[in-house]
Amino acid sequence: MYRVLLADDEPIFLEFMQNIIDWEAFGCQIGACRRDGKSAMSYLEEARPQLAFLDISMPQADGLEVCQFVRERGIETRLIIMTGHDEFSFAYKAIKLGIDDYLLKPFSREELIQSVKKAVAALERHAEGGEERAFDRLEEGSTKYEIMSQAIDEYLRENYARSSLNLTVIAGDMGFESSYLRRVYKFTTGMTIMQRLEEIRITQAKHLLLSGKYQNQEISEMIGFSDPFYFSRRFKQLCGMTPSEYRSAGR
Repeated sequence: MYRVLLADDEPIFLEFMQNIIDWEAFGCQIGACRRDGKSAMSYLEEARPQLAFLDISMPQADGLEVCQFVRERGIETRLIIMTGHDEFSFAYKAIKLGIDDYLLKPFSREELIQSVKKAVAALERHAEGGEERAFDRLEEGSTKYEIMSQAIDEYLRENYARSSLNLTVIAGDMGFESSYLRRVYKFTTGMTIMQRLEEIRITQAKHLLLSGKYQNQEISEMIGFSDPFYFSRRFKQLCGMTPSEYRSAGR
Protein backbone atom coordinates (compact mmCIF):
# COMPACT_ATOMS: atom_id res chain seq x y z
CA MET A 1 0.00 0.00 0.00
CA TYR A 2 1.19 3.48 -0.82
CA ARG A 3 0.91 5.93 2.07
CA VAL A 4 -0.91 9.17 1.33
CA LEU A 5 -0.83 12.54 3.06
CA LEU A 6 -3.86 14.83 2.72
CA ALA A 7 -3.20 18.43 3.73
CA ASP A 8 -5.91 21.09 3.66
CA ASP A 9 -7.00 23.68 6.21
CA GLU A 10 -10.71 22.98 5.64
CA PRO A 11 -12.02 20.01 7.70
CA ILE A 12 -14.97 19.54 5.36
CA PHE A 13 -12.67 19.23 2.37
CA LEU A 14 -10.43 16.75 4.19
CA GLU A 15 -13.48 14.62 4.93
CA PHE A 16 -14.52 14.87 1.28
CA MET A 17 -11.06 13.72 0.19
CA GLN A 18 -11.08 10.77 2.59
CA ASN A 19 -14.51 9.47 1.66
CA ILE A 20 -15.14 10.38 -1.98
CA ILE A 21 -13.08 7.43 -3.29
CA ASP A 22 -12.01 3.99 -2.10
CA TRP A 23 -8.29 4.63 -1.64
CA GLU A 24 -7.47 0.97 -1.01
CA ALA A 25 -8.91 0.07 -4.40
CA PHE A 26 -5.99 2.00 -5.91
CA GLY A 27 -3.39 0.46 -3.63
CA CYS A 28 -3.31 3.45 -1.28
CA GLN A 29 -4.04 4.15 2.36
CA ILE A 30 -4.35 7.55 4.02
CA GLY A 31 -1.49 7.82 6.46
CA ALA A 32 -2.37 11.23 7.83
CA CYS A 33 -4.54 14.32 7.40
CA ARG A 34 -3.03 17.69 8.28
CA ARG A 35 -4.55 21.17 8.44
CA ASP A 36 -1.45 23.36 8.23
CA GLY A 37 1.82 23.40 6.35
CA LYS A 38 4.13 22.98 9.32
CA SER A 39 2.51 19.77 10.54
CA ALA A 40 2.43 18.52 6.93
CA MET A 41 6.19 19.09 6.73
CA SER A 42 6.74 17.17 9.96
CA TYR A 43 4.78 14.18 8.72
CA LEU A 44 6.53 14.22 5.36
CA GLU A 45 9.95 14.19 6.99
CA GLU A 46 9.07 11.48 9.52
CA ALA A 47 6.82 9.11 7.52
CA ARG A 48 7.96 9.88 3.96
CA PRO A 49 4.64 8.96 2.28
CA GLN A 50 4.68 8.11 -1.39
CA LEU A 51 1.90 10.60 -2.24
CA ALA A 52 0.96 14.01 -0.87
CA PHE A 53 -2.08 16.08 -1.84
CA LEU A 54 -1.38 19.63 -0.66
CA ASP A 55 -3.68 22.62 -0.60
CA ILE A 56 -2.05 25.77 -1.95
CA SER A 57 -3.46 27.94 0.87
CA MET A 58 -2.71 26.71 4.39
CA PRO A 59 -1.70 28.48 7.61
CA GLN A 60 1.91 28.45 8.85
CA ALA A 61 3.24 27.29 5.46
CA ASP A 62 1.43 27.12 2.12
CA GLY A 63 1.45 24.20 -0.28
CA LEU A 64 4.30 25.57 -2.38
CA GLU A 65 6.46 26.06 0.71
CA VAL A 66 5.79 22.45 1.65
CA CYS A 67 6.80 21.37 -1.86
CA GLN A 68 10.02 23.34 -1.59
CA PHE A 69 10.71 21.72 1.79
CA VAL A 70 10.26 18.26 0.26
CA ARG A 71 12.50 18.98 -2.72
CA GLU A 72 15.26 20.54 -0.65
CA ARG A 73 15.43 17.51 1.65
CA GLY A 74 15.32 14.99 -1.15
CA ILE A 75 12.14 13.33 0.12
CA GLU A 76 10.83 11.04 -2.62
CA THR A 77 7.14 11.93 -2.44
CA ARG A 78 4.97 12.60 -5.45
CA LEU A 79 3.45 16.04 -4.94
CA ILE A 80 -0.04 17.01 -6.10
CA ILE A 81 -1.09 20.61 -5.48
CA MET A 82 -4.77 21.45 -4.95
CA THR A 83 -5.77 25.02 -5.61
CA GLY A 84 -8.72 27.25 -6.31
CA HIS A 85 -6.35 29.93 -7.57
CA ASP A 86 -6.02 29.35 -11.31
CA GLU A 87 -3.39 32.04 -11.69
CA PHE A 88 0.00 32.67 -13.24
CA SER A 89 1.86 33.14 -9.94
CA PHE A 90 0.84 29.66 -8.76
CA ALA A 91 1.69 27.90 -12.01
CA TYR A 92 5.01 29.72 -12.39
CA LYS A 93 6.21 28.75 -8.90
CA ALA A 94 4.86 25.22 -9.28
CA ILE A 95 6.81 24.55 -12.46
CA LYS A 96 9.97 25.85 -10.83
CA LEU A 97 9.48 23.46 -7.92
CA GLY A 98 8.75 20.53 -10.21
CA ILE A 99 5.43 19.36 -8.78
CA ASP A 100 4.05 16.14 -10.23
CA ASP A 101 0.42 17.14 -10.77
CA TYR A 102 -2.23 19.66 -9.76
CA LEU A 103 -5.98 19.74 -9.21
CA LEU A 104 -8.09 22.87 -9.57
CA LYS A 105 -10.80 23.19 -6.95
CA PRO A 106 -13.58 22.33 -6.98
CA PHE A 107 -12.61 19.06 -8.63
CA SER A 108 -14.83 16.05 -9.16
CA ARG A 109 -14.54 12.48 -7.95
CA GLU A 110 -13.49 11.46 -11.47
CA GLU A 111 -10.73 14.08 -11.59
CA LEU A 112 -9.37 12.89 -8.24
CA ILE A 113 -9.46 9.27 -9.41
CA GLN A 114 -7.51 10.17 -12.56
CA SER A 115 -4.88 12.01 -10.51
CA VAL A 116 -4.51 9.06 -8.10
CA LYS A 117 -4.29 6.56 -10.97
CA LYS A 118 -1.62 8.62 -12.70
CA ALA A 119 0.43 8.95 -9.51
CA VAL A 120 0.18 5.26 -8.65
CA ALA A 121 1.10 4.24 -12.20
CA ALA A 122 4.16 6.49 -12.04
CA LEU A 123 5.19 4.97 -8.69
CA GLU A 124 4.87 1.47 -10.11
CA ARG A 125 6.85 2.34 -13.24
CA HIS A 126 9.54 3.98 -11.13
CA ALA A 127 9.85 0.82 -9.04
CA GLU A 128 10.18 -1.36 -12.16
CA GLY A 129 12.90 0.82 -13.68
CA GLY A 130 14.40 0.38 -17.16
CA GLU A 131 12.35 1.51 -20.13
CA GLU A 132 9.35 2.20 -17.89
CA ARG A 133 11.29 4.96 -16.16
CA ALA A 134 11.82 6.66 -19.49
CA PHE A 135 8.04 6.55 -20.05
CA ASP A 136 7.55 7.91 -16.53
CA ARG A 137 9.79 10.87 -17.32
CA LEU A 138 7.86 11.47 -20.54
CA GLU A 139 4.53 11.56 -18.66
CA GLU A 140 5.97 13.81 -15.95
CA GLY A 141 7.27 16.12 -18.67
CA SER A 142 3.80 16.22 -20.22
CA THR A 143 2.25 17.26 -16.88
CA LYS A 144 4.88 19.97 -16.41
CA TYR A 145 4.26 21.17 -19.97
CA GLU A 146 0.57 21.58 -19.13
CA ILE A 147 1.41 23.61 -16.02
CA MET A 148 3.88 25.74 -18.00
CA SER A 149 1.32 26.39 -20.72
CA GLN A 150 -1.17 27.45 -18.06
CA ALA A 151 1.42 29.89 -16.76
CA ILE A 152 2.00 31.29 -20.26
CA ASP A 153 -1.75 31.71 -20.81
CA GLU A 154 -2.17 33.59 -17.55
CA TYR A 155 0.80 35.81 -18.36
CA LEU A 156 -0.71 36.65 -21.76
CA ARG A 157 -4.11 37.47 -20.23
CA GLU A 158 -2.42 39.85 -17.80
CA ASN A 159 -0.09 41.52 -20.31
CA TYR A 160 -1.83 41.45 -23.73
CA ALA A 161 -2.22 45.25 -23.71
CA ARG A 162 1.54 45.80 -23.93
CA SER A 163 2.30 46.67 -27.56
CA SER A 164 5.97 45.72 -27.12
CA LEU A 165 5.11 42.15 -26.16
CA ASN A 166 6.95 39.50 -28.16
CA LEU A 167 8.42 36.07 -27.49
CA THR A 168 11.75 37.48 -26.28
CA VAL A 169 10.02 39.78 -23.78
CA ILE A 170 7.72 37.00 -22.56
CA ALA A 171 10.61 34.57 -22.08
CA GLY A 172 12.66 37.20 -20.24
CA ASP A 173 9.80 38.05 -17.88
CA MET A 174 9.15 34.39 -17.13
CA GLY A 175 12.80 33.45 -16.73
CA PHE A 176 12.96 30.78 -19.44
CA GLU A 177 14.63 30.41 -22.83
CA SER A 178 12.35 31.56 -25.64
CA SER A 179 12.99 28.33 -27.60
CA TYR A 180 11.88 26.28 -24.59
CA LEU A 181 8.66 28.28 -24.13
CA ARG A 182 7.87 28.08 -27.84
CA ARG A 183 8.41 24.31 -27.93
CA VAL A 184 6.42 23.61 -24.74
CA TYR A 185 3.44 25.74 -25.76
CA LYS A 186 3.27 24.36 -29.29
CA PHE A 187 3.50 20.79 -28.00
CA THR A 188 0.71 21.31 -25.45
CA THR A 189 -1.75 23.52 -27.34
CA GLY A 190 -0.98 23.03 -31.04
CA MET A 191 -0.62 26.78 -31.54
CA THR A 192 2.19 29.29 -31.10
CA ILE A 193 2.41 31.75 -28.22
CA MET A 194 2.02 34.70 -30.57
CA GLN A 195 -1.08 33.13 -32.14
CA ARG A 196 -2.56 32.78 -28.67
CA LEU A 197 -1.66 36.39 -27.86
CA GLU A 198 -3.44 37.60 -30.98
CA GLU A 199 -6.45 35.41 -30.16
CA ILE A 200 -6.70 37.01 -26.70
CA ARG A 201 -6.36 40.50 -28.17
CA ILE A 202 -9.04 39.94 -30.81
CA THR A 203 -11.42 38.42 -28.24
CA GLN A 204 -10.95 41.46 -26.03
CA ALA A 205 -11.45 43.76 -29.02
CA LYS A 206 -14.83 42.13 -29.69
CA HIS A 207 -15.99 42.89 -26.15
CA LEU A 208 -14.83 46.49 -26.40
CA LEU A 209 -16.44 46.97 -29.81
CA LEU A 210 -19.80 45.72 -28.58
CA SER A 211 -19.63 47.94 -25.49
CA GLY A 212 -19.96 50.97 -27.79
CA LYS A 213 -17.75 53.06 -25.49
CA TYR A 214 -14.59 53.32 -27.58
CA GLN A 215 -13.44 54.26 -31.05
CA ASN A 216 -11.52 51.73 -33.14
CA GLN A 217 -8.21 53.54 -32.62
CA GLU A 218 -8.71 53.56 -28.85
CA ILE A 219 -9.48 49.85 -28.86
CA SER A 220 -6.41 49.17 -30.96
CA GLU A 221 -4.22 50.83 -28.32
CA MET A 222 -6.05 49.17 -25.43
CA ILE A 223 -5.39 45.67 -26.72
CA GLY A 224 -1.73 46.14 -27.67
CA PHE A 225 -1.84 47.03 -31.38
CA SER A 226 0.33 50.11 -31.97
CA ASP A 227 -0.98 50.50 -35.54
CA PRO A 228 -4.80 50.85 -35.81
CA PHE A 229 -4.72 50.08 -39.55
CA TYR A 230 -2.90 46.80 -38.91
CA PHE A 231 -5.46 46.03 -36.17
CA SER A 232 -8.34 46.57 -38.60
CA ARG A 233 -6.70 44.43 -41.27
CA ARG A 234 -5.98 41.53 -38.88
CA PHE A 235 -9.46 41.75 -37.37
CA LYS A 236 -11.03 41.40 -40.83
CA GLN A 237 -8.73 38.51 -41.74
CA LEU A 238 -9.59 36.62 -38.55
CA CYS A 239 -13.26 37.56 -38.14
CA GLY A 240 -14.43 38.00 -41.71
CA MET A 241 -15.51 41.63 -41.20
CA THR A 242 -14.01 44.96 -40.19
CA PRO A 243 -14.20 46.18 -36.58
CA SER A 244 -16.87 48.71 -37.60
CA GLU A 245 -18.93 46.03 -39.33
CA TYR A 246 -18.63 43.79 -36.27
CA ARG A 247 -19.81 46.66 -34.04
CA SER A 248 -22.83 47.30 -36.27
CA ALA A 249 -23.71 43.62 -36.54
CA GLY A 250 -23.77 43.30 -32.77
CA ARG A 251 -26.20 46.13 -32.19
